[in-house]
Amino acid sequence: MSETKDRILFYIGLTFQQNHLQFKNIDSFRKRFDNRYSDSKTLNMSILPPFQLAMRQGENQVIDLIIDEVENQFLGHDNIHPINFNFLDFKVGKKCGLYLVPELSINLLHLQEALIEALNSHSVIFKQRNKKDQKNAFLPIGRFRTENELSFGIDIAKTQLRLPLSLQPKHLCLFEQTNSDQVMRKKIFSFGNIYSDYTQSLLWENHLN
Repeated sequence: MSETKDRILFYIGLTFQQNHLQFKNIDSFRKRFDNRYSDSKTLNMSILPPFQLAMRQGENQVIDLIIDEVENQFLGHDNIHPINFNFLDFKVGKKCGLYLVPELSINLLHLQEALIEALNSHSVIFKQRNKKDQKNAFLPIGRFRTENELSFGIDIAKTQLRLPLSLQPKHLCLFEQTNSDQVMRKKIFSFGNIYSDYTQSLLWENHLN
């Protein structure tokens, strides 16, 4: 087995507050339509493609680098707005997937740019989605064996999830990805909730009306 294949994949992802109705609807959908739900019960959204370290012993340096970039962006401004998801997207192929597409804030877009530049300076190896999609974030909510199952899942998602919807970020974390599991390695940053639960529910009701 080659050295590259031996290296572990990491990714940087957002987790979300679990006490909102929108989160519970997504979690219920994933239990039904994500055949890897038991391997990755923590709903999370990668903000960059997965990456490998040039050298395993450089892991702590890279973690410190990520923390520095995140704190430069958010320290003192940890109250982050909810992330809006306005539409669905899907992938058809050997593996069929269903995703929610986020509308990222300016702060998160700037963080993406800073992290890509910083990680490239440490010679990490990104697992490219493709060149134009390097900064495209998406939230996986379903995995399907066939296109017919995917089509059925899309119909249910349109009814059950009632897009557009919003999720409140909770943590920014470093995850380790294997073929069968996603393990949270470190919480990089914790966000405050810019709105109380009551205020957010009122904003959501107004958004729907």
